Amino acid sequence: MVSNKYLILLPSTFITQGHTNACITDTEKSIYCIVPNFYAEIFNNRNLIDIHKEVASRNILEKNDILAFFDFLVDNHFCIYSNTKIDFIYFNKKSLVQPYELNTIIVDSISYSDLVEKINSIKELNYECIQIRLFCILEYKNLKDIIDMLSTTSLINIELVFNSIPSTLEKEYIQLFNQNIFSKFIIMNYEFEVCLLDNYIYTFQTKLIDEKQCGVISERTFVPTLRNQLLSRNCNSCLYKKISIDKLGYIRNCPSMQFHYGTIKNISVSKVMSLQSFRYYWDLSKDKIQICKDCEYRYICTDCRAYLEDPENCFSKPLKCGYNPYNGKWEEWISNPLKQNAIKFYKLKNSYE
Repeated sequence: MVSNKYLILLPSTFITQGHTNACITDTEKSIYCIVPNFYAEIFNNRNLIDIHKEVASRNILEKNDILAFFDFLVDNHFCIYSNTKIDFIYFNKKSLVQPYELNTIIVDSISYSDLVEKINSIKELNYECIQIRLFCILEYKNLKDIIDMLSTTSLINIELVFNSIPSTLEKEYIQLFNQNIFSKFIIMNYEFEVCLLDNYIYTFQTKLIDEKQCGVISERTFVPTLRNQLLSRNCNSCLYKKISIDKLGYIRNCPSMQFHYGTIKNISVSKVMSLQSFRYYWDLSKDKIQICKDCEYRYICTDCRAYLEDPENCFSKPLKCGYNPYNGKWEEWISNPLKQNAIKFYKLKNSYE
């Protein structure tokens, strides 16, 4: 006997169907789960299900299976049961408000003086987040000076990616982070992989070598947030309102992109931002990308347009993604025989050996 009249999808829950499976995402808690498409199809783009009507025509096995699925959704706070209709206000999936001129600026640097010059070249811009990648070993004092320089800005998010500093202790990294406005430290070439401070300081054993290490897509890099959900549905989740300055000072959409717009010495970043060609990739959402458009993860994953399975096709699937939405399985992308020509084209082997 069914004791509850309605199953209601919570406004923070999004259901994305792929070719084989569906992804149910709670954007409030930033969690997700994967279920066969059969279960997602029950909703059929509805936010409210009349439980009795839904199971009335099912056989006993299907009925029990569906009711157990509904219990799972409620137990995990994707839905609620109710005996009355509740008119929640749901997010407009085609609505995206981005108040900043730029969402993200990536700055790659090879020395302390180089970084200072690059930061000065963007100080007049209106942007939300900066990610600094240090391809050099800085003294602890230099690192602190950089942080002090950025702390005077109105930035909301500052991420710092760097190789571990010899003789620097865990507590020193944590102290440095806590004393400033940083959103994340990513410390490479560390002796072990650990989260030193929940959601804020991560360490990896891999050494930061070059920009070719970017663009790997895995479950570890998924971002099941409301912001990323809406961004991925409407724009390119990697390149929308992003600009970068690479190690040599060239301005690009991303440091890994082959095309550049000149260096900071001969063209301003603001001038590049006004170019129509610079904005070309912004509207290239996951629903337009081959294979990705059939993937249940498409609204929580990060895209990559720098490394493609087919380098001649800007709509091609990201090269560094090992997921197959047609069989629901992951595999190592770098060992896939079908990807070897593209890996050779981008000269990626040295970055992963």
